[in-house]
Amino acid sequence: MNQFHTFGNKERSNVINKIETTHWNELLKALDRDDEYIMEWLANRFISTCYLALVDIEKTNPKPDILSEKSEWKLLNDIPDLIVDHNEIVQKAL
Repeated sequence: MNQFHTFGNKERSNVINKIETTHWNELLKALDRDDEYIMEWLANRFISTCYLALVDIEKTNPKPDILSEKSEWKLLNDIPDLIVDHNEIVQKAL
């Protein structure tokens, strides 16, 4: 596993309007927090240090985190629009 970049642009944390409403409501319910708390938390600045590793996809089982609806392998040409700067992160990794 190799560290390849740290992302910390002060505008990258503007995720509030990019999360789909249905998923947003599920997130609030799962976190058992009120809307104001989550809005404040998401307004913080996030810095991500990113790593790249080669894995055998036959031996791994991606699982979604609390902010993700699903987690699955995608072909590079099939990667959808991702929130924040995650498409940029993929491109930098490539």
